[in-house]
Amino acid sequence: MKKMRFLSLIILVALSIQACHSPESRAVDNDSTASDSTAQNGDAAAQGDSTGNDSSKSEGKGKTAGNLMQSSIDSEGADFLKKAGANSMWEIQLADIAAKSANPKIKDFAINLKKYHTQFNKDLKTLSGNLGIVLPTGLTTEEKTHLDNMRKTNGVELDKHYIGMVISDHEEILALFKAGAANRKKELSDFAIKAIPTLESHFEKAKALQAQLK
Repeated sequence: MKKMRFLSLIILVALSIQACHSPESRAVDNDSTASDSTAQNGDAAAQGDSTGNDSSKSEGKGKTAGNLMQSSIDSEGADFLKKAGANSMWEIQLADIAAKSANPKIKDFAINLKKYHTQFNKDLKTLSGNLGIVLPTGLTTEEKTHLDNMRKTNGVELDKHYIGMVISDHEEILALFKAGAANRKKELSDFAIKAIPTLESHFEKAKALQAQLK
């Protein structure tokens, strides 16, 4: 009887060890680790809580989608930064293609836009990092397909398509930046306000170029 009990004990220990290394258990461990990390990276309101169980109290401070990094801005501010980053990457990719245009005005315009958005991206990454927001790092599948189709065009067809894209994109991005300019976070608001005049200039130049292509 004692021998059977001893064997039963061994089996129970083995099952417990296996359960600790199951996918479900690892998921729980990862969640626990993420919660601890979240609490450590919270703002001053969340600091001093050593348990890591009250991280939800600082959620109102803002969270980036797809990660648990705490941010000191609201959801609108986080969306602004991410959309601004995605759009700027897109503008650079469009400009790369248009820079091969045979039309010197289109070519120069594209080169200038790429130069501006390259520096813009650096400044945006610095701001986003300071505010705890992770920016997108790549284009969507739809965007990549669009660019592939653009590369198959040339001449006036390419020029018209490129300028049309710049105009439609800037209509949306200007609305985004004007909303960002009203954000309660001063660093974000100042960044948006500073960028608006240049974006408006690009928008007006693109419309002038479009008129010349007709």
